[in-house]
Amino acid sequence: HISEPVNLKIGIEQINGELKQKKIYLYDKLKNINHNLQEQAYQFELENEGVFNDRFELRFQDSIKASTDHRISPTKLIWYTQNKSLYVRTSSNDLIKNLKIYDFNGRKIKDLDLNTSLAELKWVGLPSRVMFILRVKLADSRILTSRIFP
Repeated sequence: HISEPVNLKIGIEQINGELKQKKIYLYDKLKNINHNLQEQAYQFELENEGVFNDRFELRFQDSIKASTDHRISPTKLIWYTQNKSLYVRTSSNDLIKNLKIYDFNGRKIKDLDLNTSLAELKWVGLPSRVMFILRVKLADSRILTSRIFP
């Protein structure tokens, strides 16, 4: 049981053989970060209990081709209205598990459990040209928020 956030590190102590000729990256799928483990250990914080068997991936790249650490483009929410419906998806077409819409005062307007990469909501009876907050929970537990003006 995790009662408070825990800081953890993943690093490499020693490199032997052919791996000396390669850059070694740790890819954090949850945060969309590629981190060069040869420069320093990767630090992250665990806030929730759970088993994360597929959160990390080791990646190897030839030194000649290697570039500096980079962040992969963060996932963004994309929304649009069409035919009195609001459509929501992510920039990387992730699976959406839950979608909530709040008004400017923080009142929950919609709360939908889903299992789709493109969510469709009927936008009948709701005002347009008013700001709403869109909150989406993805299948991998990431939460994305965005202000929308449908």
